[in-house]
This record gives sequence, C-alpha cells and structure tokens, in this order.
Amino acid sequence: MLKVTLVRGQDDWEGLYIDGELVTEAHSLNAWTALVNVSNVGMFSLRTFTVCDVDEQRLQDVGGLPHRLSDLAVP
Repeated sequence: MLKVTLVRGQDDWEGLYIDGELVTEAHSLNAWTALVNVSNVGMFSLRTFTVCDVDEQRLQDVGGLPHRLSDLAVP
C-alpha cells in the first residue's frame, strides 16, 4: 500500500510525496497531476492520502521541498 502526501505552502508551492519520496513539485498541483504520478507507480492500494501545509518562507529560504518527507516538520 502507498502513502501519498500533498504538501502545500501558504501561497502557491506544492509537492507530492509517495511513500515519503518527492515525486513532483510546482507552484500549483491539481488532482490530475497527483493521480498521474500515483498511477505511474503501478497498481496500488491507497493507504493514506494526506494534505499538509508548510511555511512558505522556509520553502523560499531553502529553495524548494526536500527529497524526503521526513525532512519536513509536518504532522
């Protein structure tokens, strides 16, 4: 089963993690983008889909989202 997490900045910065690994990031991700990225992994059983917000200033200071979800302070 996959764990899918959508991380959002306060303005327009978003990233999609699958099992804790960043698969795509952009200023705006939509449901279609998320589904395409998840389907690229193959047949799956969706265990969890989480949406969380992160500090936009931190994203700007660092220059993007980290490769691993565990490097973010998210619930």
